Amino acid sequence: ALLELMGLGEVKIIQISSPVTVSRLWVSSQSYQLGKGFTPEAQNIYARVRRHLSIKDSGRKLFLSREGLQTRTGRKLRNEREVEGLFSDFGFETVRPHELPFPEQVSLYSACSEMAGPTGSAMVNRIFLRKPSSEILLGPSNYILPDHAHLRMMVGGDVKFVVNGQPLEPNRSPQAGSWSLSLDVLRDALQNA
Repeated sequence: ALLELMGLGEVKIIQISSPVTVSRLWVSSQSYQLGKGFTPEAQNIYARVRRHLSIKDSGRKLFLSREGLQTRTGRKLRNEREVEGLFSDFGFETVRPHELPFPEQVSLYSACSEMAGPTGSAMVNRIFLRKPSSEILLGPSNYILPDHAHLRMMVGGDVKFVVNGQPLEPNRSPQAGSWSLSLDVLRDALQNA
């Protein structure tokens, strides 16, 4: 999907099931490491994808919901429906990225003017935002990933604000524990943004 978005067309994939001798072999490095960010090579690839996207700014404001997402960690924003409703009051459309094909996600992200959502994999896809755009990050107070700072440095953009929520399971890892957000704090932040 990324290669097609870069205008490289359909790529032929050959599965190798027996020993093979090759004259030249390129092995890609891991492009992203949690807590360490993206390699320079990956930064170039994502920049190329952004340049090839022909979608104009739609002015849409997206809230990326994790509602219904099944994860290994089980981390959940317990009052996500109420948070979605509040964002809706401020003109945001709720999107559940895990229910959409990847190319459709990239199209949405690249055309929106503002993106908000809980810290996690969906918000890492801010890498496809076009400039100018802004982001609103939500997360438990003990789990705002440093990766979001890496992304901001990499693609620019404006982080309007970060709202820290309350961990509800202090004895669990922040990556796995459920959390909640104060709707009053979030409403104030949205009104003053």
